[in-house]
Amino acid sequence: MKATVYAVRRSGRWSWNASLDIRVDQRFWFRQGAGTGMIGLEPNLSWGQALWLQKALEEARFQPKDLNEVRREFAARLIQLGLTEKASEALKPVFLSGDRMEKTGFAAFSEEEARAEQALAARLAEPMRGRSLLLEELVRLLADEGKGADGLVSALQLAALEGRVRLAAGVDRIDRRFLWRSTVQFRCRRCGSGEEGMNVSECPYCGGPCPYCERCLTMGRARFCALLVEGAAAERGRAAGTEAAQVREAGAGAASAAGPKGPWAGHPRSTAMPATAAPARAPQGIAYARAGLLPDDETAITGRLWGLSPAQTGAAQAGLAFLRESAARQAAGGAAKPRFLIWAVTGAGKTEMIFPLIEYEVNRGRTVCVATPRRDVVLELLPRIRRAFPDNTVVALYGGSPNKWERGEITLATTHQLMRFRESFDLVVIDELDAFPYHNNDQLQYAALQAAKPAGRYIFLSATPPAALQREIRKGKLPHAKVPVRYHRHPLPVPVLLRLKPLRSFAGGGPLPVKLVQTIQASLDRGAQLFVFVPQIKLVDPLVALLQRSFPQHVVGGTSSKDAERTEKVVDFRQGRIRMLVTTTILERGVTVPKTDVVILDAGSPLFDEAALVQMAGRAGRSKDDPKGRVYYAAAEVTGSQAGAIRQITRMNRIARQECYLLPEEERT
Repeated sequence: MKATVYAVRRSGRWSWNASLDIRVDQRFWFRQGAGTGMIGLEPNLSWGQALWLQKALEEARFQPKDLNEVRREFAARLIQLGLTEKASEALKPVFLSGDRMEKTGFAAFSEEEARAEQALAARLAEPMRGRSLLLEELVRLLADEGKGADGLVSALQLAALEGRVRLAAGVDRIDRRFLWRSTVQFRCRRCGSGEEGMNVSECPYCGGPCPYCERCLTMGRARFCALLVEGAAAERGRAAGTEAAQVREAGAGAASAAGPKGPWAGHPRSTAMPATAAPARAPQGIAYARAGLLPDDETAITGRLWGLSPAQTGAAQAGLAFLRESAARQAAGGAAKPRFLIWAVTGAGKTEMIFPLIEYEVNRGRTVCVATPRRDVVLELLPRIRRAFPDNTVVALYGGSPNKWERGEITLATTHQLMRFRESFDLVVIDELDAFPYHNNDQLQYAALQAAKPAGRYIFLSATPPAALQREIRKGKLPHAKVPVRYHRHPLPVPVLLRLKPLRSFAGGGPLPVKLVQTIQASLDRGAQLFVFVPQIKLVDPLVALLQRSFPQHVVGGTSSKDAERTEKVVDFRQGRIRMLVTTTILERGVTVPKTDVVILDAGSPLFDEAALVQMAGRAGRSKDDPKGRVYYAAAEVTGSQAGAIRQITRMNRIARQECYLLPEEERT
């Protein structure tokens, strides 16, 4: 895409701009009384080059005295940009007035055309609000709404001049200088990837190499010369100001401190709110209510009969307190985008806990996004959310979703879809932030942090929070609630250490170790199915064959991320047609079978970190009919990850016992 770099003289000063349609800018500035004082560069540059040059000239506050000075400055800047000396000399500055205005079509443009352009520019504001779209995505959005794209580029330019949208490049060029050294870096504006995510191809618009981002290529090609349209921030919910005033009257504190930085720091200026006591108990929520922070929390939770357990209720109340208190802090000048973590054990019912929080926000006219790593989770959540909120608009966004451009009060989305949003939601709930593809993925984390409005809030859900968040909790920098017990109120199964020789020593066909045979037989004798986890895909098939020979009366299956029949095998396992399922960490979460034991072979493998071991152990004991499922860590030696996972599980059981969340001993059968 091509663009014109130009300067307009206003109040005695030259202001530098880039335009996709210079006629639009000429008409706009002419109406402002400044159209006769314009300098432009001919011929046009690519969109990325034009934006870079405009920014460089504006930051340098370049105020030329004549065209010769402009020509010299342009030539120097364009060589810095990477154009050859010959190419830069071919570009020349001209006055965009008089006969030049006629040549660009300024005079031939009718008032009727101008009104149509104005109307389209105004119509673009609403569908683009809170979005960040490449031009081809915007064309598809308009097509889905039954609107044509005729005159779209001109209308976008006018909308940008009027402040309705922002026009950016898909990839930004960043020039840095330190002492005598100069560096050039490129950064994707959609996913935040730096040089490590860039590739370069020859481009007819740039006249040479043009960087594009490979990290978010599945969402469209963001490149240096590609147009990225960013809408204005979505409006804040209608009750926010009133709520903040009520909280201030209730005496909510407004002090703030500098928060931590990093991918999940919420915002570079993130407020470090006092961490809520862990675990989050019902009495804590009641204490907030007495302070005036939660006048309607009991109505929101019990009045709607969400059916939450005491531990779930405590976490929901603490979350409601966070939403209310953070609104007060923001209204009092605190930093934007505070964060709250619900640290809930596997099988605790995290989804149900966020229902009161969603209700709290939508009842105040706010928008909520629940982002989750996988498409199947979105599809599984959709009917549950719609049943819980029948009077609210709920939309689901994922790869291949039929209503990709639809808006809702509640949005369920895979994290990749968040790249199409910018300052859009009042509350963003990040589910399973420790899971693939979130974990250690700066691009998805960047997209998630761009999705909330400037005064938005984040709620994180995790059974195994990343180490960085756990450190923030220990330092009192992250408000949180712990849910240390499952909905059925039985203790978590504590893994048993099983000393076994390495899997490679017998997976090739040798007999199974006696201890392993006895362990598996005990589970089969009690009528349980078994998850058998291994650290590598190549170990799945050999172990399946060995187990099938050792237990011929039972069906043994195996699956991994490379198995095209994985979905069918999981269904067979759930329905009991497969008794033992050998798999990798691909099934460490998301699959629940009522009566299941877990055996993790080579549990000491470096591929099994503490979080993975906790998640795999969490497959057992999830049903109220079989809460005492068995878990075995089988390895040649005990590693720090195994010990840490057992400590974490034991600690949660201890907290649950101390807070009286567990059923009385006589009621546990």
